[in-house]
Amino acid sequence: MIDAKSYSISVQFGNFDGETCYEARVKEFPEIAEYSDSFEEAYLLAVDSIEIISEHNRERHIPVPAPINVPVHFSGRITLRMPNSFHRELVAAAEDEGVSLNQHLINMLYYAKGKVDSAKDMKRHTEATLKSVLVSQYAGKSQLRAPRLEANAMQSDSVVYLAGFKKQERGYH
Repeated sequence: MIDAKSYSISVQFGNFDGETCYEARVKEFPEIAEYSDSFEEAYLLAVDSIEIISEHNRERHIPVPAPINVPVHFSGRITLRMPNSFHRELVAAAEDEGVSLNQHLINMLYYAKGKVDSAKDMKRHTEATLKSVLVSQYAGKSQLRAPRLEANAMQSDSVVYLAGFKKQERGYH
C-alpha cells in the first residue's frame, strides 16, 4: 500500500470553469484534479484519487509513479537590488497599505504570477497557504515552510486564519 499523503498535492482557491472553489492537483499524477468548496475536502479527494488510481494501476501491472523527493528546506529569503527611487516608491506604497515592505512585495508577486486577482483573493490565498502548511505538517511532511508573517491570528476549529496584517514597527525597510 502507498502513502498517498507523501505525494505532491497542491490546493489552490480560484475560479475554475466559471466556478469559485478549491482545486487539488497532484504533481506525480497530472490527470488528477479534484474540486470542492473546502480546502480540506479538496485535499482529501486528491488523496482518495491517488489511492484509487494506484490500486487500479497495480492490478493491471501499470507502473505507479513514486512521490517526488522535493527538497524540504527553502530559506524563504532572496536579495534584491533596485534603484533607490524604486525602493522609496515601494516603501511608500507599503506604508499606504499598512503592511511591511516584505508583505507588500509578496502580495505584488502573487498578483503578478496570477495567483490572486484582488485583495479579497489575496486573503483567501494566504488562508489556503496556511492551511496547506498545517495539513503538510499534520501529514508528517514538512514540504512547505510557512512564510514569516506579521499577522494577527485567530483560532477557529483548529485552523489558523489571518485576521489582518499589522505594520512592522522596526524603523527600517
